[in-house]
Parts: sequence; structure tokens; C-alpha cells
Amino acid sequence: MYSFCGHPRGVGIPSRRGWCHGRVRCSAFNFRRSGSPEHSERAHREVVLFLAQRELESAFQRLVNMEMYEEARQVASQQEKLQELASEELEGGGEEAGLGGIASLFKRKQDKGAGEAEVSQDDRKPKLDDGEVVVKLLSLRTDLQRAIDGEDYARASAVRDEILEIENEVERQKKASKDLAQREPKYSLGQCVVHWQDGWTGVVCGMQQEKRKKSVKNPDEGSVREVEELVYSYHVLPSSQYWKKRSSEGVCVALVDESELNAPQPPATWRSVHGSDPENFLIYHPYMYLLFYGQDGEGNYVPSKKLRDKYKKQRKDVYWNGGSSSEGEDA
Repeated sequence: MYSFCGHPRGVGIPSRRGWCHGRVRCSAFNFRRSGSPEHSERAHREVVLFLAQRELESAFQRLVNMEMYEEARQVASQQEKLQELASEELEGGGEEAGLGGIASLFKRKQDKGAGEAEVSQDDRKPKLDDGEVVVKLLSLRTDLQRAIDGEDYARASAVRDEILEIENEVERQKKASKDLAQREPKYSLGQCVVHWQDGWTGVVCGMQQEKRKKSVKNPDEGSVREVEELVYSYHVLPSSQYWKKRSSEGVCVALVDESELNAPQPPATWRSVHGSDPENFLIYHPYMYLLFYGQDGEGNYVPSKKLRDKYKKQRKDVYWNGGSSSEGEDA
């Protein structure tokens, strides 16, 4: 069903307003003089951890099928250790130059104690859900009434202050959640993309959300306030022809903001834009065959079931012969 080879279907070049088809050259873009992708240790670590977890799962299943239970227990122990590292990778973040793969995770584990001392006071506050807030407030109001009836005004004042603190915290969380608008990622797993400024091509193999502050102006009040927004960054496997110069340093995996990527807008597809140009149509990377099955009808890559499960994405079949797209589970 899927293939790693391409079919000619036309060429095109991306622009900020869309994609220029035919042999029109956009002044803002030049594939022949593209820059090199910037390697991200953070994104690389996550990909390496995922591949290691998948390999251990396969090894464990093979040993169980062969009734080699002692060896299977040893592999299970390795899985637990790797899961601990993966959990700390999610809690951590940032770049650590000079450290690659899993080695940097051990360093972060050693430095974890120092980092915990820097947790802010707001982060230490327990976050209650709606049900817990209602129960807590009812209990405090009962205590307040008892204190008033017993003429214990010092106790009543303390309980009242606690009620006000909880109510203010609830209002603050409501305001924060209102400002923090949820949205879906613009690009999907396996989608072929182009870096807007440097021109290199690659495929999305992961994504992450981050909170960032931005200034918003209120024209009615003439005021400016800071709000948080959710932005997406993508783990991208750049095609190897764009990072040959750094091949001696290891595999390149990029972490790119959503605003720095571009892709064909429907009805254009990666196949219709780059189908006749093998250099840009196919993505060459050492991890491609470990993470993807092949290309679909639009020229994007089909993520493996394990990769879809990691990001809780459903399977989507896109056929080149004009068949309709469908979603479902693996047989």
C-alpha cells in the first residue's frame, strides 16, 4: 500500500501566501541555496528514547514467546529503568551542548536535586479540581458559621481569610484558562515540511506544546497586558542531503517552531508539488524506516502504530488513486 518511491506530478515552491506552482521562482525562497538545519539534542534524545523503548518491547515479547523467562525479566528491568529516564525527560527540558542520546539524561538525573530547590512558591500550591473546591468551600463555610455561633471571632476571621484565598485562586485559574486558548497542531505526524528561511526539507516525527507569553493590546481600554498562549514546536527529521557536513557529528534531528515551517495547502499536496523532483520529494534520514511505513497518496509519510500511540493519533489512510481518506485501527 505504501512506498518509499515517488511519482512525478509537477513542481512548486512555497511562499508565505501559499505555494507557487510550475517553474515560478519566489524571491524569498531558493532550494538550491538552502541553509543547514540546526540540530536539537532535546528532540534527538526523545527520538532515541522512543526507539530504545520499542526495541526493548520487541525483545521482551520474543523472549516470552521462546519461554526464556529469566532473560525476559532482565529486559523488563531495563524497560523500567528506561521508563524512569523517559519520565524525567518529560519533566526536564532545555538543551545541553556536548551531550548526545541517553548520556545527557543521566546527567540531568544527577542534577535533579539542585533544580528542585528552584521551584517557585506558586508551583508548590496544590491544585484542586472543581469538585474538591466545592467540598472545601462548603466545609469552610460550615466552620465559619460554627465559629460565629460560638462567638469565636478570631477563628471566624481566619476561616474567612482562607475562603477568600481559595475563591481568589479559583478566579485566577479561570482567567488563566480563558486566556490560554487550546488549538490543534498545524502539522501532523509524518507530514513533509519545508523550513521557511533555510529551505531544507524534512518530515515531522514528533511535537510538543509550550506556554509562551505575549503582549495583547486592548483598543477599547488602550491598555496592554501579557497573556500566555500555547505554541507548537515540532521534532523534524531533516533530509540528509542538507546536513552532510555535520554527518561526522552524528544524526541530525531538529526542533522547529511552527511559524518557521511551511507545507503545501490543499488542494496542493507534497506529491503534486515535488513529485517530479526526487531530491525534494523523498526524505532521506537514518530513522525514517524505524518510524514510518512509507509514503501515502499525498507524498507524506505514514507513522508507525507505536509512534501514533505515543502522540495519541489515529491511523489515517490517504490513497494516491483518488480514493477517499479513512481513519481506523491497524488490523
